[in-house]
Amino acid sequence: MVWGVPWSSWLLAVGVAVLALAALVGVVVALRSLSFTRRAGAAGLRARQAQLFAEMVARWDDPDMLAVQRSLAGMDPARFFAHYMQLDERNGMKIYRLERMASFFEDLGTLERLEGLDIEWIDQALGSSVVGYWKMWQLVAADQRGRVGPTGVSSSTVYGNWQRLSDAIEARRSTGPHS
Repeated sequence: MVWGVPWSSWLLAVGVAVLALAALVGVVVALRSLSFTRRAGAAGLRARQAQLFAEMVARWDDPDMLAVQRSLAGMDPARFFAHYMQLDERNGMKIYRLERMASFFEDLGTLERLEGLDIEWIDQALGSSVVGYWKMWQLVAADQRGRVGPTGVSSSTVYGNWQRLSDAIEARRSTGPHS
């Protein structure tokens, strides 16, 4: 007996204190592990976005895509619409190359909407092209949205992801500089 307290009570008190300390250490270790996991997950997401972005830039810099970009230089929306309709009537390879450009931007918009790519990356590298080519394609999109396709169904969402991305970039830019 120490200070009038039986040894069994001292042992119980020391045991509880050791267990409490061990539990506290366990909680601290778990929180640090969670923090590390969260940082590793964010790094993995950024790495995946970088890979996707590199793939999209490679598509944009493809020789056929560059040829389409050069062929459209200086066209306003009305002239582009007439050009597109003429190529569409002929149904040759040139229309498919134009459609490939539209598909590129639609894919880019889809990736951003589904959070596969960050809008800041898109805006920094391709934002002016997204917005500029969308302005050029708007008349074509409106025309295609009014058409009934081969399945008998019209699509009111043709190039909807591209349009949404273009609008988001313009809104982002109108709020001022971004870092």
